[in-house]
Amino acid sequence: MMLPALDSAQVAGERAADAVRHVTGDLAHEARRARTLASEAVEDGLHAAKRAYKVAKRDAADWRDDTVDCIKREPVASVAAAFGGGLIVGAVGMWLAAFSWRSRR
Repeated sequence: MMLPALDSAQVAGERAADAVRHVTGDLAHEARRARTLASEAVEDGLHAAKRAYKVAKRDAADWRDDTVDCIKREPVASVAAAFGGGLIVGAVGMWLAAFSWRSRR
């Protein structure tokens, strides 16, 4: 009579082992899936960063070319604009230096 109890315990143990194998298989599958999704996200981000770099580089080159063309077309206005910008920067620098000097007294 003890034999059926042993068989049912053995069956229960096998069922538990099957359940554990099933769960670990599912977990392994989910881990592989998560790893794949993460690597795809990294690749997408890297691709987007490279594309943004190329666009920014092209835009900077276009801006530089436009600036050179503008300077060639209107050299006097370009020199006047640079001189005016220098005067403004110098005036702001002098004002800040005077303000700093006055605040120390």
